[in-house]
Amino acid sequence: MEQAVKEGTFLWEPAPGFKKQTNIVKYMEWLKDHKQLSFDDYHSLWSWSVTEIEDFWASLWEYFDIQASTPYRSVLPERKMPGAKWFEGAHLNYAEHIFRNARFNEPAIIAQSE
Repeated sequence: MEQAVKEGTFLWEPAPGFKKQTNIVKYMEWLKDHKQLSFDDYHSLWSWSVTEIEDFWASLWEYFDIQASTPYRSVLPERKMPGAKWFEGAHLNYAEHIFRNARFNEPAIIAQSE
């Protein structure tokens, strides 16, 4: 006889050691160390990201060390959709940015297929 899964029941949860290695946890640690922003869990981070939109996106720009030949003047001058203008004034070369850490003796792209 099958047991019904109740709403809100986790079907799977990663081990605590695995969670600590995730990019989101590393970002939350970076926020604490560099911006003095501390979040107890994902939900509190999400709440901050949707209320402090400009601060959130500016922190991601800094966290990922986005390289631009011209810096942005403002993250989001006006909160309107459609028509939002993100990182107004910034100029960057996407290919140059993503390959900035390329090593000539290693492949640039690795693909895998089933």
